Amino acid sequence: MALAILAVDLADGVLFLGDVDDRMRALQIRHLLGSGTWFDPTFPFIAMPEPYLSPWSRLVDLPYLSITWLLAPFAGIDTAFKIATLAWPPILLFGFCAAAVGVARAVAAARLSLMELAGMAIVMTYALWEFTPGRIDHHNVQLVLMMAMLAGFCLGGGEAEARRAGAGGVLAGCSAVLSVTVGLECLPFILSAFGLVVPFAVLGDRNARQRLACAGIAMVVSSVLSGLIFIGPSAMLTTACDAWSAPWIVVMIGGGLILSAFALPQMARLRAIPQLLFLGVAAVALLAVLAILFPACLNGPYAMVDGISRSFWLDRVAQEESALAFVADRQYGALAILGLCAFILIATVPCAGEVARKGDWRMLLVWLIALTAFALTLWQIRFVRFAPAFAALLLPWLLVAMRGKKGFMAVPLVMAAIFLSVGGVVLALVLTPERIRQYDAVDLMTWDQCEGADFSGIEDLAPAHIIAPPGLSFPIAEIAARSDGAITISSLSFHRAAPGISRVATAFSSKDSDARAKALAPFSVVAVCARETSIDLSDAPLYAALASGKGWPGLLPIGAQPENGLRLFRLDHPNLR
Repeated sequence: MALAILAVDLADGVLFLGDVDDRMRALQIRHLLGSGTWFDPTFPFIAMPEPYLSPWSRLVDLPYLSITWLLAPFAGIDTAFKIATLAWPPILLFGFCAAAVGVARAVAAARLSLMELAGMAIVMTYALWEFTPGRIDHHNVQLVLMMAMLAGFCLGGGEAEARRAGAGGVLAGCSAVLSVTVGLECLPFILSAFGLVVPFAVLGDRNARQRLACAGIAMVVSSVLSGLIFIGPSAMLTTACDAWSAPWIVVMIGGGLILSAFALPQMARLRAIPQLLFLGVAAVALLAVLAILFPACLNGPYAMVDGISRSFWLDRVAQEESALAFVADRQYGALAILGLCAFILIATVPCAGEVARKGDWRMLLVWLIALTAFALTLWQIRFVRFAPAFAALLLPWLLVAMRGKKGFMAVPLVMAAIFLSVGGVVLALVLTPERIRQYDAVDLMTWDQCEGADFSGIEDLAPAHIIAPPGLSFPIAEIAARSDGAITISSLSFHRAAPGISRVATAFSSKDSDARAKALAPFSVVAVCARETSIDLSDAPLYAALASGKGWPGLLPIGAQPENGLRLFRLDHPNLR
């Protein structure tokens, strides 16, 4: 069923969830395959003019790199890499599905029928599309790791199988660390999961205590190993608030040490309140140490994004919007998935509490993670891939309950859940007017990649430091990546490129000639796509002139200047207006 859902995504040849992250990952891996070194995150083809250091984990790169090296002697490196990008995401899908089915069976305490498995797959559609061939972004790895963490907590549960709790704890702890190694998006799920299990451990649940103790030890060990393997010893001592580095290594090691206290006999002899006090004081102390050692991280992972780059780029990124964007844009598919998630969460509310009172906290754990993902999706739609992945795990339990002795009690609750979820979506559609987008120059600069243009002249410019609008920057970067630094581009649309994005925004949009000249000062070539458009470009003077086929004082045309297509200009800085 999951493979059929992938086939639906592939039918039109365009990945539903595909975005610039896939292209950036491909650039990173290709650079590593060429002249890059394992611990060097520098992209020599991006100069803002400061060098661009990628925050993305080598953990995600590793399988693509390995498959490419394995096949390159037989197929050539380009073909081998293409095969790797098509093959690895579906391979990951098998691991994701195996863990998901295991967790769902543990929660439902029953074998799953084909109907239940099909229902899970349908609810998980947005998550499964992360595994479509060619989808090489890191989100599929995060989904696998979060499902593995849940499997570590849920599989082999119950006092009768307590001997398996240690292995489950190790799996949960390692998965949590590797998830943070990949990115920070899953931190709320990790905190929710461990935060739920802790009270049960404090109240004397031996299974929970053993899992947390083993998870804590695993977190300490895997944090050190992950640092040594994926970023190297020197980077382990640096501060990068948006990526795996010293602050997050300290977080995971410190959290692991706190959790490993559950392995101590002295801890088990304490009553619940003293245990909670100990854990609370230790957690506060860890936070204090983090604030003292890494004060820069108090500003969050996007501290480098200034006001100009935020308004020009980040505030326009769709995934940063709330779920109201789905409503305003009438994205009925996404609303249907969110409605299904809401229905499942509402219908299983009393069930989760009842099962937890009996001492089995696994369903409550999955329910809380699903609720966390759903709430985060309402806040930012970047989490839309996680909410259905977790909510679907509760669907078999609900169907089993409907068939069981208490099925007659579940029917009214299910009807109420349907009413509330469907009613909520309908009410949101009624109260939220459909958004009529008014596109401007920044939108055109962001979208226009100059499809069909002749880019062959780019390589002839070397050496050249090129500044271009965001959309055009990507195809140029893919050419520049083959130039060994002889050609560089000003920025790409990622948060660490914010200084370059700010220069691009000022250069093409500012009406202040001095500010424009300062923004263009580090560059030698301006690239723009000439395009007929009905969009009002008056708010971006330089871009408007070049995109409409006109010239500009201080910009000397290079080669032919097509009416529509790629236009290149050499910067004559002394005469620039």
